[in-house]
This record gives sequence, C-alpha cells and structure tokens, in this order.
Amino acid sequence: MLQPIHPRPKGPFTPDPADTAAGELTIVPDRRFRPYWPITTVFREALGNEETRGLGYVARHPTSDALGAYQLTPVALRDIGWKDGNGAWTEKSGFTDDNSFLFSPLAQETALKEFLALNWRRLQDSDLTQHVGQILHGQKGDFVLTQNGFVAAIHRSGEPAVEAYLKDVLGHGWVSDKSRWSEKQQQIYLLLETRLRKFADIPYLRLDEH
Repeated sequence: MLQPIHPRPKGPFTPDPADTAAGELTIVPDRRFRPYWPITTVFREALGNEETRGLGYVARHPTSDALGAYQLTPVALRDIGWKDGNGAWTEKSGFTDDNSFLFSPLAQETALKEFLALNWRRLQDSDLTQHVGQILHGQKGDFVLTQNGFVAAIHRSGEPAVEAYLKDVLGHGWVSDKSRWSEKQQQIYLLLETRLRKFADIPYLRLDEH
C-alpha cells in the first residue's frame, strides 16, 4: 500500500505550463526543459490518479521505492539521470534525499515529462507502433491499441513487459486469456492491459505538439 508523507501539500495538481497565459512556460525555471512540456493536462492527471489513488505528490511505495504523484521508480529516475546506479540523487536532479523530491511538485512534473519523453522515443523506435489501431479482445471488453495507451502502459510496466504481453495476445488472435498465464504474469499483464484500455482515448500530446 502506498504511504503518504505528512503534511500533504494542499490544492490540485500543479497547472500545466502550456495552459498559462499566452502559452508561456512560466513555472519552468530553465528553457532547456521546453521540449518536455507538450503533454496534455488530462493525460498527466489521469496518470497521477491511477498511480496514487489520491495521495498525490507525497506518495511513496514501501516496496518498490517509487516516489511521488507518478510513482517514478529508482530505475525511471536513473534512466533520466536524476539518480545514479547506487540510488543516490545526482547533481542534475538538484536533490540529495527523497523527501525533498516528494515536496517539490515542479520537480516531479519535470521528471515525469523527461521520463515520458524518453519512453515516447523508445516507443517510436520499437516494433510496438505497428500494432496501433489493432482491436484487442481484453478481459473487460474490446479496445483499440493506441500510442497513448502504449505510453501509459510502458510507464507502469516497462517496454519489455508490454512487448511480451502483445506477443502473447498476437499469438492467440488478439484475445487476452489469463488462463494461459502464470500467477505472476496475471498480475503484470492485467495491470498492463488496464492501462492500455483506460488510456486508449486519452490524448498524450497536444495537437500542435507545442
């Protein structure tokens, strides 16, 4: 179970900078981060709600050490250069401890956008995009595979797990059947499938891509 750190920050999620007057990125301290801010507000908030179920920025996972509103794992933070191989915060992150990160909404928003941008590039370079538009017969009904869903699923389970899941359903006529899976696979695949389904129609990037 996720654990909050008290006191919790008040108010809703930090407004997306692209929604401010004239589209100015007023809360981004460094213009070099501009390429990472084309993500829609609705996608970001849906992702946060799925990850923390209301705990928001102060959430900490007791077993995976995932942090914050978007439950960024040590691996995710390492991938974007915010933590090193030993789990220590890097100079790039600007932090020396987890609690400081938990109480910095802007840092979490920036880290999320860096990580999603990285996963977006990985997605474009992978074979997953060939399945966009495919109808998948899932546990809770049919849905269409989209790039939006892939981004959300990769955030939750990682690209290798998404590829393994799709390979399984592809080999069985795009039918998801948990009776074929081990108990561990069921836990991973059902969470992954939920992400693919729930985020299928939630736009990830703005139409103008900023």
